[in-house]
Amino acid sequence: MLKTLTKFELLGALCLLLLLTLFTTPIPTFGQSDGVHEWVDIYKTYVKEQEFIDAAEAKKRWGDMKFDSKVFKESGWQKKSLMTANLVGSNLLIGKTRIEMEEILGPTDGYFWDDHIPAYVVEDGRETLNLNFQIVCLLDADGKIKKVLIHKKKINRNSKSYKRELQKRENSKK
Repeated sequence: MLKTLTKFELLGALCLLLLLTLFTTPIPTFGQSDGVHEWVDIYKTYVKEQEFIDAAEAKKRWGDMKFDSKVFKESGWQKKSLMTANLVGSNLLIGKTRIEMEEILGPTDGYFWDDHIPAYVVEDGRETLNLNFQIVCLLDADGKIKKVLIHKKKINRNSKSYKRELQKRENSKK
């Protein structure tokens, strides 16, 4: 005989299913060579094709404000960019887990190849109509941060969203 589940029992079962899915979904890693994840080679190729800047170039672009965890967590990209060179140059995040990283930097707000790869926007090209920059943390097979990179991505000037924003700005000047 089948039992009718209450809303709470059904919600509990769905939460359990979600947790099981989260804990059994592989987390993308950088430098994994055991073949467990079929996409690792594609991922490595993707990383090699991207453009990155180092801490020295970030310092030239945004300055070298001392990293402050509280300020970073509470700020938008304009303030985060000022601390980027200092944060990346310090290697503060190397060896940390994602949880430890989020305790230091707060929740992620960027996107790099996959949702499982932590990224933080430090220059939003949608606002500058120029370039996107984000801090990207690459994880190793143990889920610890192996590399911290500053990803540079050009804005697609042919995209509808770019053209809309450009038109909106031109109209506001009139």
